[in-house]
Formats: sequence, C-alpha cells, structure tokens
Amino acid sequence: MGKRKFLRNITPLLLSHHPDCSKFENHVFHVGKIKICAGCSIVYPAILFSMIVIYITNLYLIMPFEFLLFIGILFSIPRIAIIP
Repeated sequence: MGKRKFLRNITPLLLSHHPDCSKFENHVFHVGKIKICAGCSIVYPAILFSMIVIYITNLYLIMPFEFLLFIGILFSIPRIAIIP
C-alpha cells in the first residue's frame, strides 16, 4: 500500500474514531463531509494549549517529566472511567 493511499484511509480515523452506526451518532458532529469526534475536538486543543503553557512558563524546567506525566494520567482517569 502506498503512503498516499494509507494516509487517505487513516485520516478520517484521526478526527472521528467512532463506528458508523446510530449508537455513536451523537458522539460526532459533521463539518461538511468530515466527521469530527466531539470529545477529541476538546481534548486536542487542550493538549496543545497545555504544551504551550508548559513551554512558556518553563514548567518543564521546574517540574520533572514524571510528575507532569503523572498529572496528565491523573486527569485522564475520570474520562477513562466512564467509557462504557
């Protein structure tokens, strides 16, 4: 499989990873022909914002990487816990 074909097939999964069925229809919203996961549309910008804040405030120099990783995992537990 060529790189372009692979990217064309995988790109929809990056924005909306839910199956195409009525059970998950309320988990996505549509922008034209593109389906976008409602949860990921919040998480991706939050990750980017957090990375920028950590870089600008030099938190990566003050706090060890392991601590920042632990905090990230800790904040993701409520989301993981409610997955059906």
